[in-house]
Amino acid sequence: MTSSFYIHIPFCRQKCLYCKFALTPRFDDAKKRRYLAYLEKEIEAYFSMREREKARTIYFWWGTPSLLSLDEVKKILSLFSHDEMTETTLECNPEDISESFLLWLREIGVNRISLGVQSLSPAVLHAVGRSDVREVYKALDILRQVQWKNLNIDMILGLPHEKSGAIFSAVKTLHTKYENISHTSIYMLEEGIYPKEWARVHIPEEHMQEEYRAIRSYFSEEKWHQYEISNWAKSWHECRHNQGYWNHTEIRGFWLASASYEGWVRTENASSFSGYYDGKIKYEERIDAEERIKERLIFGVRTFHLESDLVPEDVGKSLVAQWLLEKHSWWYTPTDRGILLENTLLLILFEKREKKSWVYERNHIIPPFQMPT
Repeated sequence: MTSSFYIHIPFCRQKCLYCKFALTPRFDDAKKRRYLAYLEKEIEAYFSMREREKARTIYFWWGTPSLLSLDEVKKILSLFSHDEMTETTLECNPEDISESFLLWLREIGVNRISLGVQSLSPAVLHAVGRSDVREVYKALDILRQVQWKNLNIDMILGLPHEKSGAIFSAVKTLHTKYENISHTSIYMLEEGIYPKEWARVHIPEEHMQEEYRAIRSYFSEEKWHQYEISNWAKSWHECRHNQGYWNHTEIRGFWLASASYEGWVRTENASSFSGYYDGKIKYEERIDAEERIKERLIFGVRTFHLESDLVPEDVGKSLVAQWLLEKHSWWYTPTDRGILLENTLLLILFEKREKKSWVYERNHIIPPFQMPT
């Protein structure tokens, strides 16, 4: 039974220059009302065919969910069965944070905030179309003031004009000043989704790798749990919704361009407003046993828990000898080198798998991947 849901909000004041998501900065109240009406219809239609069990996670994601009014957020949440045990996350831009906004979010059931920080450099934030750094600090001050404990911040390595070591320095600064930050996501800017001229004004890849290693060491010293290549958390503050993506939990997405994974079938709604309003599906694919194994290899590497049953013994020994993997009792973890060579590591695993035709099945059903406790 699906109990994790994500809700795509495709509206932004302006589109960040590194963003590849389907969203629009061109909207008014009428367009938003129409979109919300279709969202309500989609959710009601979904639950008309199944029992409305309590949600495990609800995640407002994608564009700028904090652009919604409190009444709009409340209305959407009323369509789900949820309580204080449901992890309910709202992604926010710093300029939308206020004390009254946070207190009302808490009142209606939102218990986790994900704040888009990205950088503390004014020049960098201006170059990519993000909030002023003063808004970042103001938002974090308010979040601390209202004692918001379940708080994630997003950062990006490799943005244009960022100096080497600046993100590492920003992470230490923010974590020293704001002890209520309980989760941090740090992503490396993906090549090919940003303007070509950025290649001349961002730090070299080797500098990004050095900075990433420094960040890993810092969180290790602080006793934070790195539970995925780009994600760190205090104990018991891992994002349960994101863990669901990495262990093949069934997740239903609603709205424009939202993806779902149910019954080994992955679907995505249309990425245009007209297509979405017509109920069109962008794609639908059944994930067979072979593809599920490949995905478990990917997720296993990224979550530092690659089950040894998925890797032939000789392949595992070879990758350990190359210092790409480290062997534990019944699982492997990627080494520092393996993390930085993640794509190479996965290509080796896929290639060896195809040559040896080794298969991991139990009664012909691939069981859900179990996260370490």
